[in-house]
Amino acid sequence: MANIVYFIMFVLSVLNIVLLSVVVKQQRCFYYVTFFMLISISCFGYITIANAGTLPVALLGNILTYMGACFLPYCFLLCISELCQLPLKRWLSLLMFTYNTVVFFLVWITLDGSRLYYAGMELQQKDGITILYTQSGPLRFLYEISVVFYALAAVGVLLHAFRSRKNISYKNLWMLTGLELVTVIIYAFEKLANHTVDWVCLAYILDEFILLVLIYRIGKYDVSESIAGSINGQEDYAYMIFDLKLNYLGCSPMLKKYFPDITHVKVDRQIDAKGNKTIEKAVAWLTSCTITGIREPLYIKSKGRDLKCTWRPINNGLFGRKSGYLVELFDDTNQQKYLSLISNYNTQLEGEVAAKLEHIQEMQDQIIIGISDIVESRDNSTGGHVKRTSEAVRIFMEQLSKESAEFHMTKRYCENVIKAAPMHDLGKIAVEDQILRKPGRFTEEEYNLMKVHAAVGAQIVEKALNGVDDAGFMEVTKNMAHYHHEKWNGKGYPEGLAGEKIPLEARIMALADVFDALVSKRCYKDEYSYDEAFRIIEESLGSHFDPELGKIFMNCRPELEAYYNQIGK
Repeated sequence: MANIVYFIMFVLSVLNIVLLSVVVKQQRCFYYVTFFMLISISCFGYITIANAGTLPVALLGNILTYMGACFLPYCFLLCISELCQLPLKRWLSLLMFTYNTVVFFLVWITLDGSRLYYAGMELQQKDGITILYTQSGPLRFLYEISVVFYALAAVGVLLHAFRSRKNISYKNLWMLTGLELVTVIIYAFEKLANHTVDWVCLAYILDEFILLVLIYRIGKYDVSESIAGSINGQEDYAYMIFDLKLNYLGCSPMLKKYFPDITHVKVDRQIDAKGNKTIEKAVAWLTSCTITGIREPLYIKSKGRDLKCTWRPINNGLFGRKSGYLVELFDDTNQQKYLSLISNYNTQLEGEVAAKLEHIQEMQDQIIIGISDIVESRDNSTGGHVKRTSEAVRIFMEQLSKESAEFHMTKRYCENVIKAAPMHDLGKIAVEDQILRKPGRFTEEEYNLMKVHAAVGAQIVEKALNGVDDAGFMEVTKNMAHYHHEKWNGKGYPEGLAGEKIPLEARIMALADVFDALVSKRCYKDEYSYDEAFRIIEESLGSHFDPELGKIFMNCRPELEAYYNQIGK
C-alpha cells in the first residue's frame, strides 16, 4: 500500500508542477516552482526508500526526502511572505538558507559513515516495503529547531498581515492559515502514530493544491501583471529590448507586423538597417536619446501606418541597476488622421474668421471715415481735410517705420495711428455753426471757442470707443484728438504740454495737420507752394514740432507731393 501511496503522491506532485506552469503565466514564480520541485523530489525519495534493498540506497532516498524536509519550510515561508506583501530582509533570507544547507549537509555525510545526524540506522521489511529506522545523533536537534522556527515564523507572518490590515484579500489570508494548520496537523499525526506510510508527503500535496488556488486568486489582484497582460493582448503595441550597448535582445510578435525584416536580425548584435531609412532613423533616434536622456517621442511610418516610438530604461539588473532599454511602438495612425482633420479644419476656420474680421475691420474704418466726413461737411474751410491728413499720416508712418528705431514703434502701434488719424477733429461737432462755417478769419473770442474742439474730441472718442477690446487703439485715438494742437515749446492748446510730454501720436498728427493746412486753399488764404510749406515746417522744428520727427517728415516730401498732385490739391 505504501508503494502505491508514494507513487500516487509523486504523480500528483508532477501534475501540480504542470498546473503551476499554466496558472502562474507571467507572474514571478521562482519560489513556487522551487517549492513544487522539492515536493516531487521528496516524494521520489519516499519511493526510493520503500523499494530499497540495501542501506546505501535507502540513505540516498532519505537524502532526497530531506531536500524537501530542509528546504520546503524555508520556501513555504518565502511564499507566504510574498503573498502577504511582507518580504523578508535579504540578510535574514540568506541566513536561513545557510542554516538549512548545514542541516542538509549533515544528512548527506551519513553516506560516508558520519554519525553526527544519525547515531544508528537499520532497514526492516514490513508489509512488503522497506522501512528505514534511525536513531538521533548529537546534531539531529538542529532540524527540529528549524521545523519549530519555520512554523512559528509562518504563524507570525500571518498574524502580522491580519493585524496590519494590508491591502490584501482576507480570503487569501484565511486560506494560508488553513494551509499552515493542515501541514502542522499532519506532521504531528505522523510523529504520534506508528504507520508504515509517512503521511508528510500527503501534507505536501495538499499544500500544493492550496497554493495553486492561492496563486490563481492572487494573480487577479496583481495590477502590474494585469496591465502587462492587457497591453500584450492589444494589436496597437509592439516592443523591442536592447542592452546598454544597444545590442538587439528581442521583440514582441506584433513588431514583425510593422518590420518583417526584424526576424533576420541576430540577437546580441546591433541592428543593421541595410538601407532601410525608417529603421536607420529609429536607431539614430534611440542612440541620441540614450546619450542625452531626452524622452521626446519619434514618429515614423511603416506599412502605411503612423507609429509613435517611446523609450525607457529597464532597471532589473544587479541591485536594481539599469540593464537595458525598452522601445515601445504604438500604432498612432487613427490619432494622426484625427489631428490632421482637426488641423485642416482649424486652418479653414481661421481663414474664414480672418476674412470676417477683415470685413468687419473695413466696415469699422468706413464708419469712422464716414463720421469724420459728416463732421467735416459742417466746416466750409476744410473740405477733404480728413482724407488728406489720413493719407499724409500713412505716408509719414511708412517713413517712420524705416528711420525711427529710437521711437520703438511696433507694427500694431503704427496701424493704430493710421486708423485713428481720421478722427482727430471729431470735437468740431461741438462747435457752433456760425463759428465753424465762418467764411473768414476768427476773432480772438471765436478762436477760443474753436479751441474747445480738441478736449471735446477726446471726450467723444472715449465715449464712442468705450468697451472696445483694443485699449491701445482707443488710447492712441483719444490722444490724437486731444493733443494734436499742442506745440513742442509748450505754447499750444488745450493743455499747454511741451516736449516729450506730448504723446507721440499727437506729435505725428500735428505735422500732417499743419502741412495740409499750409498746402490747401482756405477761405481766408491761398495755398502755399511745397517749398514754402516745407520751409515753414523746417523753421518750426524745435518750437512748434518735435525736431526729430520733423526731420523724418521732411524726408517724406517726394511721396507727399506725388499724392497731393494726384488729387489736385
